[in-house]
Amino acid sequence: MDVQSLSLAGAAVLAAGSYLNAKYGFGTDIQGIRYEKDYVRRVSEHCEKLGDTCTIYNVFSRVEPTSDALWFEGRTWTYGELKHEVERLAAFLHDEGVKPNDFVGVFMSNSPEMIMTILALQKLGAVAALININLRDDTLQHCLNVSHATMVLSTPDLSDAMLGSLPHFALTYVAFPDVPAPKNPNITLITLSDLPKTPAALSPAKRTARDLACLIYTSGTTGKPKACAIRNAMMIATATPHSQDVFNPGKYFPLRTYSPLPLFHGTCLFTGLCYDIGAGACFCLARKFSASRFFKDVTESRATRILYVGELCRYLVHSPPDLISIKANCLIWQANQASQIKVEVA
Repeated sequence: MDVQSLSLAGAAVLAAGSYLNAKYGFGTDIQGIRYEKDYVRRVSEHCEKLGDTCTIYNVFSRVEPTSDALWFEGRTWTYGELKHEVERLAAFLHDEGVKPNDFVGVFMSNSPEMIMTILALQKLGAVAALININLRDDTLQHCLNVSHATMVLSTPDLSDAMLGSLPHFALTYVAFPDVPAPKNPNITLITLSDLPKTPAALSPAKRTARDLACLIYTSGTTGKPKACAIRNAMMIATATPHSQDVFNPGKYFPLRTYSPLPLFHGTCLFTGLCYDIGAGACFCLARKFSASRFFKDVTESRATRILYVGELCRYLVHSPPDLISIKANCLIWQANQASQIKVEVA
């Protein structure tokens, strides 16, 4: 075959390939397969590097200490600063008898206190039962009972709703300066001054990928909420950056993720907290969703990614427009980790 014929044949193949790819998305499928294989490989490598302490705490403790870790209502903590407070809380809880495989009820509003609690319990190898803060009375007590919790940790805005005789500590460090102490005399209010200033060295508990990390509850629409066992493997998998991000670091990193979703829900816990820790990124947390404050928070926190659920968008669309939303630097709106739904903004 002569050169001209080869050129024509090559052009025909390219044209046909382009047409078929446009019609059937072969290129997208092939790229998706490549991304998936790469992601699975990196999850496996991630677990191997963590060795006999396969926890999100171990991932957290390895991040560059000067990097921004947490933004909350205008204040920022670096990984080093946050780790220091987590160490203090872990030492306190250890002295109170919390040990590996203990279940601890966590009834907390979105706050730095809740993040510190989750990480401190992970360091001790205890299992956090993340209870929906909107529950009350029998349903709330049911969630605590099925967890077989030996202790309750709460924030003072919620403490009095949790009844019972278990040891109960209400934590207030940053987010609740104007909230009065619990009325229940059986609840102990803990401030930063109550924690050891220089905690003794405490080695992280040895945990495997199969060990439990936390409990997350179903919504209870078909009966009482059911506790779902979340293992360390799930925490580490969701702390492993997506291939889409890894293959385009110039666009997606450094990452700052804003979430107004509740931390007791998997979308915020996995796609927000775990993912940002795994990426060495900054987690920008709102106390709760507010349509009026949404874009102010996104702008002030310098978020490049937003977590959402569908209903949230409906409230934002019907909010009055403002100039602040135009200044936001967000690149992506992302739904839950399982479906990895992303909407590119830029």
